[in-house]
Amino acid sequence: RSSDLTPMERKRQGYIHELIQTEKRYMDDLQLVLEVFQKPMSESGLLTEDEMAMIFVNWRELIMSNTKLHKALSVRKKTEGENRAVQMIGDILATELLHMQAYIRFCSCQLNGAALLQQKTDEDPEFKDYLKKLARSEE
Repeated sequence: RSSDLTPMERKRQGYIHELIQTEKRYMDDLQLVLEVFQKPMSESGLLTEDEMAMIFVNWRELIMSNTKLHKALSVRKKTEGENRAVQMIGDILATELLHMQAYIRFCSCQLNGAALLQQKTDEDPEFKDYLKKLARSEE
């Protein structure tokens, strides 16, 4: 029970809970980008396959990596019991962080993708309007 925990352990449990919630929101955001931007942009024909690959790089891999991390954390919380303290998550973090290689690739390509988006937005009014329309549809 949480009333049996020391103040320090209560704080630790709060951080663990926050980590799980933040991972869930982040996964939802990654999925939203896929549905609201990547899929429609791909179908629009405004960008070539190469341009899409330059912008979204390995987006689905990012989703898979974070899904695995969130699932492992959630399963640990559930196995230990909803109203009980989570004893250990370091093993999960150590294991799952090894699978975060997708971020190395994504981050190393991100500047080029952002530059391409900026260039297309500056040079192509139709593309700029299309992005605005997509952004509004997400709200």
